[in-house]
Amino acid sequence: MGRQLWLTACLLYIGIAWGLVPSLARLATSEGADALNATFLQSLVGGVVLLALTLVRGKRFHLSWRHLWFYTVCGFAGTTIPTAIVFAAAPEVGAGMIAIIIALAPILTYFGALVLGLEPHGFWRLAGIGLGFAAVLLIVLPDLEIEVGSLTAWLLITLFIPICYAIESLIIALRRPPEGDAMMLVAGMLLSSALVLLPVVLLGGAANDILPGWDTASIAVGSIAAINVTAYVIFLYLISAAGPVFATFAGYLNMVAGVIWGIVLWQESHSSWVWGAVVLLAVAMYLVSERRPRGT
Repeated sequence: MGRQLWLTACLLYIGIAWGLVPSLARLATSEGADALNATFLQSLVGGVVLLALTLVRGKRFHLSWRHLWFYTVCGFAGTTIPTAIVFAAAPEVGAGMIAIIIALAPILTYFGALVLGLEPHGFWRLAGIGLGFAAVLLIVLPDLEIEVGSLTAWLLITLFIPICYAIESLIIALRRPPEGDAMMLVAGMLLSSALVLLPVVLLGGAANDILPGWDTASIAVGSIAAINVTAYVIFLYLISAAGPVFATFAGYLNMVAGVIWGIVLWQESHSSWVWGAVVLLAVAMYLVSERRPRGT
């Protein structure tokens, strides 16, 4: 009983903490943080901490060409682009909406795996893909107005977040180097993202804003980095201690917690269309994640 309570507490922390990230991103950019600077800082801090944990555990940090390619591509697709969009879009579409849209990632990942022949066809999982796309339509179509700066335009931009996460997952499945554990590989991805962004930040004339201070924006960005590192380490622990099926429940909690944080901290409200999309996404995530053929 004690072990089950501990594992449940870890799961709740992951869902609640990761669900808080969009609200913290909204806070950071609302307080004047630049999206690229914020992405650079959270990548740098997270990468350094995970690298330190890797070395403390006696693991080697691999720097072969294969590893460097993997760090760069996955870092750009899985960290640089989606994180920058989260920071830029949070004040425009709301923290809760971002949490909802991020929940599309496992559905899009399965769709991509299906196209590439990495996963078998299955009626229930195909139904999950259909429900996921139906949820997107419920979010976008009621206020369809594709103009620069419009809510719909920002929602469409935000859809690149789960698309990027799906691309990252597929690259990991296809091209993950055999040497090195997950923590080491993520450290390389984050550090690669920071290195890619460094010249962009410097050339953008924001060199004086790179080093964090103690203002609200910097504290919010630092909190995001701390959440990502701790939640990721606990997520890895849950996979090994309780299995991947139990760990995937973090995705459900992430979506629900993200919506609740947006309501509590930002007084966000959602239409009946959006709540309908939340229900469809929850069902879609279950069908795609849980209804797997034996051995997949």
